[in-house]
Formats: sequence, structure tokens, C-alpha cells
Amino acid sequence: MKLFGRRSKERIDQVAGVIDDYELPSFPAVIAEALSRIGDPEVELAEVADLLTMDPGMTARLLRLANSPATGLRNPVHDLRQVVALLGRNQVESILISAGVRAALPSVASPVFDSSRFWRAAAQRAVVATAVSARLQPSQRSETFTAALLQDMALPVLVDHVEGYDRLLQRWYEGEIPDLAKAEADTFGWDHAAVAGRMAQAWAFPDALLEALTDHHDGFDTDVMVWLRLVAGWQEANPDLSREELLRNAGQIPQLASLDCEALLDDALEGVDEVASLIT
Repeated sequence: MKLFGRRSKERIDQVAGVIDDYELPSFPAVIAEALSRIGDPEVELAEVADLLTMDPGMTARLLRLANSPATGLRNPVHDLRQVVALLGRNQVESILISAGVRAALPSVASPVFDSSRFWRAAAQRAVVATAVSARLQPSQRSETFTAALLQDMALPVLVDHVEGYDRLLQRWYEGEIPDLAKAEADTFGWDHAAVAGRMAQAWAFPDALLEALTDHHDGFDTDVMVWLRLVAGWQEANPDLSREELLRNAGQIPQLASLDCEALLDDALEGVDEVASLIT
């Protein structure tokens, strides 16, 4: 068992059975093996890069992600060995996890769930949270990108697996319910954040990422990637409402008092199309 926070563990344990009978897809073999090796400090990063080149399609995706604004590289890099050397173990791990989740999540046959809209909203959360992280704690920039991108990764699984979940999601999209996590708790006794934690546990995510995914709706009273909670309520079907809620949330975060959050939000969202194109 990963040694993450006790509260996160308790929330994850509470959703035991929700998706435990669901055959959670595995990561592509190359990414799974690369993640296994990158977690071993005795394995050279060049060896991880050489492994990844065995999958040309994944290599291209990883290069595009590595050269995206999320990583902070100043100049484009076109060789995987250079990428892993420049980014380091933690950032490469974050990029691999992002690519692996995107490849592993199921294709959902539901009129309610729009995959393109879902991933664009994920990109919007990621670029905003990363922009804040870059100003306040640059060392967490890549981890913040991944955590914000994957906050709602349980939604396609829940639509695909839990009876009635698509109807609740539709009500959220239509603005009938303002808080998806609360509505989930009222209806099912759990929320998508805890289910995401369960998925992260099954996929053996790093502790910090697991905790960030599990607790991203838990208010602003802790220091664990607090800016992730800033984007937790992003409403993929209503960008204007999302903007209002984000700015309202910003007022609850003392670390943001010195920032012009409206300008930061506008600047960050200019990069959404580029990031969205990397993951769709």
C-alpha cells in the first residue's frame, strides 16, 4: 500500500466496490515498463528513453508533450535522450502518466459524454493550474500539470460502468446542479475524486499525485497543491461559469493575493488549443 495521507486512504477505502469489478484498462506496455524502470533510481534515464523509442507513436506524443508549455523547456528538443536528460526523472514520470491515462481510458458510447469536450476542459484546468504553479512553486509545475489534467479521469469510467451516472452528469452539464462532487455524494455516497484515487492506486501512481487527485475537492485548508482546488470546479459545458467560480475560489487562497488572477487566467487560456491538441 502506498504511504499517502490518512484522509486520502480513508476516502479511497470508502469507494471500494464502486469500480473494483470494472476491468480497468492497463497502460500501453511500453509506458508501463518505462514507468517501472523510471521508478528505479539505479536505472539510467537514457535506458528509459531507448525503451520508449520502441513505440514510434508514443515517442511522437511524448516529444510533443515534452515541448509543450507545461514543461518549461526554453528550446524545442527532438531527441528522447535529450528530453529525459533535460526534464529529469519526476517530469518524465509525469509526462508518461499523462500519456498512459489518455491511452488507457475507455471510449465511452454515451450521448452524454463528449470525449473532445472532456479533454479540452482537462487542458483548460491544466494550463491554468500550471500557470499558477509556475508563479508560486515552479518546482511542482510538471506534477501540477498532470494532476490538473487528470482530476476528472474517473468520469468516463463512471459513465461506462455506474448505472444512472450519465443522467447525473447530464444535469451537471445543463447547470441544474452546481457542484458535481456534492451531487455524487448525495446520490451515490461517493464522488469522482475518490474514485480517481482508487484508479490511481490501482495504477500505482506516485503518492503526491494520488493524494492530489483524491482530495482536489476538499477546500483550501491544506497546502497540498492548493492551486489544484482552484480549478476543481471547472465546468466543461459552461466556460463562463467556470471562469466566475475560479476567480471566486482564488479569493480564498492567500498565496494568490499578490497576483492579477484575471490576467493570469486569460494568458494561460491562450495556450489551451496547443495543449488540447497534444492529448486528443
